[in-house]
Amino acid sequence: PTPATAGPLLETFEARRGDEAVLMRALAASGEPEVLVPLLERFDPGAPEPGLVALERYFELHPGDGRAADPLLAALGEVDDAQRRRVVRLLGHIGARRALPALRPLASADDDALRLAAVEAIGAIGDPEGATALIELLDAEEPRLRFEAARALGEAASPAMVEALGER
Repeated sequence: PTPATAGPLLETFEARRGDEAVLMRALAASGEPEVLVPLLERFDPGAPEPGLVALERYFELHPGDGRAADPLLAALGEVDDAQRRRVVRLLGHIGARRALPALRPLASADDDALRLAAVEAIGAIGDPEGATALIELLDAEEPRLRFEAARALGEAASPAMVEALGER
């Protein structure tokens, strides 16, 4: 990260000079927190790849920030399967509780990788409301899915849910 580059990069980005995808990646890599809002403003759910790459890089350097939830949720239904998994992982990283209604159904998706990403995201958000969607996955055929569901439940379950799981 080179925070000193953020100012000149932002000026170039806002003036729309240069390749937008390259500038988005460079801004995200600058390590400067002030670049998040401009990145989110230019995030295009219809053509999400440059924005996804930039947000993935940004969140490698920063903790979750709920401001990214709405653009990512808007993209969730418009992206291809591989991009959907990336969006789901980002939603888990940012920890926005408002993403749970979109993530819960994905925990039972047909695509194993998407289902796993949703389980990990729900666990990362760490909310008991989301954890209830994971209980049935403790009986899944796939060992990795069972393990991740158990780990996510460990992160998100309420004390009452832990007691019920112990009895189960």
